[in-house]
Amino acid sequence: MWWNSSTGNNVSHQSSGAYVFRPNGTHPWPMNKENIPKTSVYLGSIVQEVVQVWNDWASQTIRICANSRFVEVTSTIGPVSIADGNGKEVISRYRSDIASGGKWYTDSEGQEFQERRYNHRDYPYNITEPVAMNYFPVNFGAYIKEQDRQLTIIVDRSRGCASLSNGEIETMIQRRLLHDDGFGVGEPLNESNIVRVTERVMLTPPNETSIHRMQMAELNQPPILLFADAGARIGDWISNNVVVSTPMAEALPVGIHLISFKTLETGQVLLRLQNTFASSENPNPIVVNFEQLFSSFQIEEVTAMTLSANRPLNQLHRMKWKTRTTAIEDDNIEFGNDFNFHKNDNIAEAIRLERRKIALKPQEIATYVIRYSPIAPVGNAYDVKNSSSQQLPVNG
Repeated sequence: MWWNSSTGNNVSHQSSGAYVFRPNGTHPWPMNKENIPKTSVYLGSIVQEVVQVWNDWASQTIRICANSRFVEVTSTIGPVSIADGNGKEVISRYRSDIASGGKWYTDSEGQEFQERRYNHRDYPYNITEPVAMNYFPVNFGAYIKEQDRQLTIIVDRSRGCASLSNGEIETMIQRRLLHDDGFGVGEPLNESNIVRVTERVMLTPPNETSIHRMQMAELNQPPILLFADAGARIGDWISNNVVVSTPMAEALPVGIHLISFKTLETGQVLLRLQNTFASSENPNPIVVNFEQLFSSFQIEEVTAMTLSANRPLNQLHRMKWKTRTTAIEDDNIEFGNDFNFHKNDNIAEAIRLERRKIALKPQEIATYVIRYSPIAPVGNAYDVKNSSSQQLPVNG
């Protein structure tokens, strides 16, 4: 479907443009006159696909993989036709029988989800833009829900999102406009490129947050494939190189996201970990054991750093505010960035020398610099089981 871009009317001379979304009407247009696509179905034992071709510039591939919890929808749009003289703002709309009650939820930079309400503002207002005023940014995902069901849309890039009717949710895919909105660009957003966007659609109980967070990470941070010239004999290359390697000894706890893992000029490793859950999803801290974290090297020292890693955490001096703290029973655990948790009036060590565990509170990001010694590979892989364990000193 697509919204017809406004060029100005009796309400306002404002046209839709690069900075302004202003459709000309409250009902989107179908992709063709019949609103029926040409459909092809492909059935396999691993993947099943339905390809919908709406016109010569718009198609969708709906894909289901074996044992998958989501439906993947890939839309290929462009160059958007302007032969009829209309600017178009292309959307993908999902309908369900979920009683959403005029509410939907969008993420804030991948962090907590914000509740949105149809035609709602916290101040008196007149409804002059019933479509545009209900559009909100979405970076990773959005959903509608009722008591026992939740329809979640995971997106692969930032876009606009709205729920204009009960049980519906839509996202903006592509825009091609013919008029400037007068806010500084000085030309229409006449976007003639072809775009291909992917969304993952999930229908789950509302409490299955870990699955949604996992899909947000997988879709927006896919693995990167690297290739090298192995020479004439691949067998010789395999026998002379480490071909099976992972720095992790075991999977991170559910909800912990590895943000940064890179070597510094000093030869140390910079590590950032995040608890992806919001307090409304899982209020409990998640514990990470440093000693059991890595397989390819032995940790000798860990220093807790500020978020930007420009100074040790115990050298940070900031204003203290009276806040409530959370107790945790395990004496061997400290909170990664929780100053108020420590008894010392000064900023104490985030992790004391004899301690090997940290606990990350909801939405907390913790940064560490690690000094290590490598574990020599055995054959063409690292010998994790036979590597020796030693004391883990950790500095604040």
